[in-house]
Amino acid sequence: MGYSKRQFIEAALAEIGLASYVFDLQPEQLEAARQRLDAMMADWNGKGIRLGYPIPASPQDGSIDEQTNVPDSAYEAIICNLGIRLAPSYGKQVILIVLYAHYLMYLKEQIIYEINFPK
Repeated sequence: MGYSKRQFIEAALAEIGLASYVFDLQPEQLEAARQRLDAMMADWNGKGIRLGYPIPASPQDGSIDEQTNVPDSAYEAIICNLGIRLAPSYGKQVILIVLYAHYLMYLKEQIIYEINFPK
């Protein structure tokens, strides 16, 4: 069983320094973050990065506790990229060099996986 949308949101917020034990999210903040996550994953899907994420038909559809069923290897990329998108809403600045390094490591792992396990 993979991460739920809520788990991705909480991990992304922790990545930008908003740990859940310090910062309590209001329901409307969670919903806004869920919509940002859904939009990001729809964007990736449109660019050919298809991870099996359940993309809702409209921004109002979907559940914060819905399981995503994405592969474990994509967790870090989703968390870091969502953190980048959410950070300005919480007055946080993101050090892009560090996050870019995480993203490059993810891409390298994906390429190695594709070479070793072609479809």
